[in-house]
Amino acid sequence: MNDAMKFKKYLIPKQLESLVDYIYVNEHDKEDDVNIALPNMRMCFAFTFKHNNSLFEKNLVTNEVERSHELALGGFMTQSIKYFTKEKFRAVIVGLNPLAKYLLKDLNGEFYLNENIELEAVYPKLLGDLKSRLNDNGTDDEKVALVMEFLKKIFTPRDINPSIIKAVDLIKETRGTIKIDTLSKEVAYSKRQLNRLFKLQVGISPKEFSQVHAVQNCITMLKKEKMSMVDVAVDGGYFDQTHFIKTFKKYCGVTPENFKKTLPSELSNLAHKKLELAEGCIYM
Repeated sequence: MNDAMKFKKYLIPKQLESLVDYIYVNEHDKEDDVNIALPNMRMCFAFTFKHNNSLFEKNLVTNEVERSHELALGGFMTQSIKYFTKEKFRAVIVGLNPLAKYLLKDLNGEFYLNENIELEAVYPKLLGDLKSRLNDNGTDDEKVALVMEFLKKIFTPRDINPSIIKAVDLIKETRGTIKIDTLSKEVAYSKRQLNRLFKLQVGISPKEFSQVHAVQNCITMLKKEKMSMVDVAVDGGYFDQTHFIKTFKKYCGVTPENFKKTLPSELSNLAHKKLELAEGCIYM
């Protein structure tokens, strides 16, 4: 694990258990720090403080660089993002359940794919003085409590289609290898109906949701197991090695071979694994 990063995991309040996958505090206590966030099929909140606007993000697929928002709502990430900073800072990170997007207030159907949106633009009234209170002197526990109280205000009761819940579960269980034809039969919807309802309630198509899960599975195999590239491609559900390499580069910005050379200290998922978060939650 990167010695420059420290993590502390927090228990999720009962009221938020069905909506939130993880809450943790991330401390970057070294200047010139680098952290790579891999493709991720959940929206995330980032509440950073004490960083003096010194945190930047670079999309490893498009190579675009921009300054990170102090308080941000991130959409599903189908591309890898490299975060780097010139100063020490801390953050409370909240990863949502993939179906939680549908229950968020004030999004008006908007879905932010590969974008981090300033929270003040979405929830100006509900945020209140949260930003200033996070920057006040106080313990991490106190700051997490403030974030949790904010989270309790931004969800609205709404029924989620049981068939879409089943579709999400099947994609997770098969690590993204289930075919859309098979998925539509399992949930008793036509492919067109499934695509429309899935995008409405999850925010992305079932095909892309599956593809990112398949890439995540391959990332795990590449970093944790001594397997040949051919075996990783086959186990990942790809037609051949060429298809695997092309798809992997589309989402991660590098080839699988170059990814294997990435230093463990640069990958946020490895640090999260140390916290024993649920499988599938380690890619923020």
